[in-house]
Amino acid sequence: MKKEDLKTMLIFYRNGALPKKKIIEAISLFVYKFPLKRYGWKEDDCSEFFSYFFPKISKIIDSFKITEVPFEAYLVKTLKLQIKTFALKKTAADINRKILKNKEFWSYDDNEDYCTEPGIDFYKKESQPTYSFIKEIFSNDKVKHRYSNKTLKKRILLLILKNMNNIKETELPDIAEILNCDKEWFYEAFSKINKKIENKIKRKKLLEERRNRYFCRLYHFHELLSSTEIVEEKNKYSLVIAKIKFYINNITEKIDAMTIEPTHKDIAEIMHIPKGSVDSGLFYFKLYLEYISGK
Repeated sequence: MKKEDLKTMLIFYRNGALPKKKIIEAISLFVYKFPLKRYGWKEDDCSEFFSYFFPKISKIIDSFKITEVPFEAYLVKTLKLQIKTFALKKTAADINRKILKNKEFWSYDDNEDYCTEPGIDFYKKESQPTYSFIKEIFSNDKVKHRYSNKTLKKRILLLILKNMNNIKETELPDIAEILNCDKEWFYEAFSKINKKIENKIKRKKLLEERRNRYFCRLYHFHELLSSTEIVEEKNKYSLVIAKIKFYINNITEKIDAMTIEPTHKDIAEIMHIPKGSVDSGLFYFKLYLEYISGK
């Protein structure tokens, strides 16, 4: 669906010649592909943004006033603003998660007594065990009304696998039991995902080490460039520096594109299902969880 067709569809909808569901589907497809085409986002990030933006589509359709301003231009402008807001929130969340995971930020002397009696931490929020979270979903009448028991278990399993690197191994037996999974298969899936995460961390570390070596070479050739007055040598060193910068930028892009958490492709390989099934299953389930929680 081309964005130029959206204005025509909107006019048909306003005239009662097209159901709202059709124009929402057309805009949804455009919205999902927009970050990928415009900014080169990864599919997982596109899915997250789409989940964030989807509830706003209906309001945009109804609130837009047909004037000289094309609907497509209005939609693109709105998408750009929403992408900026979404990216800022996502970046802030990632930073907070990294800081909380990095124990070096919270170093202290175990032998030092800061107070005579243990105080109460009013700001500490205990994390909810995954098992309790699953039970809460199963007990929610809205969720049970929306999904069959088999579909619900499958989509919860997708969600669990997606967040497997944040789940404690001691929780696995209870999770496997409540989801009616084969325990051996579940442990094997846990092991495979951990292995994939370890490999990703190793690859990222190797790339960072390679980039550091290029930075050392860059510094070396800058020193050579600044210490010579010969034109031929300056040109030669400048060319080498340009190539090294290109390699550094290329490696940096690869590092930034890497994700440590399990991807939808990883989950699809473990469950032996198409990646599209993982994409749609996680998207619609997360969307519905947000809806019933009032977010």
